[in-house]
Amino acid sequence: MAERSRWTFVLGGAFGGKAFEALMPSGVAAVAALKTKRPVRVVFDRALDMRSTGKRHPIKTWFKAAVTKEGKLLGLELKVYLNAGWNLGLSFFVLTCALPYNSPYKIPVARMNGVLCRTNSPSNTAFRGFGHPQKLFYMETIMRAISHKLGLSVDKVKEINFVNEGDTILANMKLEGIFLHQCWNRCKEQADYDTRVKEIEKFNRENRWKKRGIAMTPTVFNLGYPVNIMLQGYALLHAYLDGTVLLTHGGIEMGQGVNTKVQQIAATVLEIPITDILIGETSSSTVANTFESGGSFVADINGGATKVACETLMERLKPFREAIPGGTFKDWVGAALASRVSLSVMGHYKVPGMTTNFDVMKRTGDFTWYFTHNAACSEVEIDCLTGEHQVWCY
Repeated sequence: MAERSRWTFVLGGAFGGKAFEALMPSGVAAVAALKTKRPVRVVFDRALDMRSTGKRHPIKTWFKAAVTKEGKLLGLELKVYLNAGWNLGLSFFVLTCALPYNSPYKIPVARMNGVLCRTNSPSNTAFRGFGHPQKLFYMETIMRAISHKLGLSVDKVKEINFVNEGDTILANMKLEGIFLHQCWNRCKEQADYDTRVKEIEKFNRENRWKKRGIAMTPTVFNLGYPVNIMLQGYALLHAYLDGTVLLTHGGIEMGQGVNTKVQQIAATVLEIPITDILIGETSSSTVANTFESGGSFVADINGGATKVACETLMERLKPFREAIPGGTFKDWVGAALASRVSLSVMGHYKVPGMTTNFDVMKRTGDFTWYFTHNAACSEVEIDCLTGEHQVWCY
């Protein structure tokens, strides 16, 4: 691997869709380059790209739920079938995320069976959420089915089943920092939900061919990966005589703002303007052994590595800051270089508290670093004759 240098500066979005999909064209280019002894570039037109590359995994779910007469979930039997396409790809990991090891609803006990289905379609791959959106859809379907069966309000059924701070989820992990009830109530208040429900009921009575619907949806999302080797980040920092800083980290910018975030961290720790910090391209010759930019925590691990690197540099500059108390970062850097102090730092950060990989069968090990949670409200209008629909408000 040291013989070849690989670099990326920015990508045009797609997030998880770029995880494995580049292997096929890059493999074709590599073989052609090896045979012809010349550089080879492979470019798919849009039609070929859409036909050959995978999409989000279609899912089919069967369930049986045990509930109280008030609608509180006591247990869940679940079978999840995921269309993997013609090869495995990332489907096992997506299936793991699609099972309700964590959920906005408390599941006291469950029997889960996840099945990957090989089909004659392009291999489906990781999309934004890595199976979480599919899980969100079927859990909402389950809540709605319970409410219909018992003749209860679907919102009341959801609320009675929300997870709370301190609850233990199916991944055998205790929830911390989760205040879903407060988040839900705030969303309901800001959306003026109850008033809009009445307005929609009135609209639907008065309109035969156009109908509106409204719904609130909660979510609890786990950050990072349940594989320890991926829970680390690197950053390389160079300080220059003019007071500027070149920073290279292991994350790839694809519109999520990771470069801006690490710049802000560096500017805060080094106490210099953000305009004095330049982000270099991600390269295996500058920051080696990096991991994929995914899991919604790229800024966490690479920002952590940036913070470590900046703090190390500031510690090296401490004697010169004390010697020149009224000086600037440029003055301290110049004095350090004159004293033969290194102005280059490699920062390494590993996620604290996670020591063992998560075992999906035994439900043991560290499942995730931490959780985030939210609630959303959407209103949709549909034309019953044409099927045309639009998001009316959200």
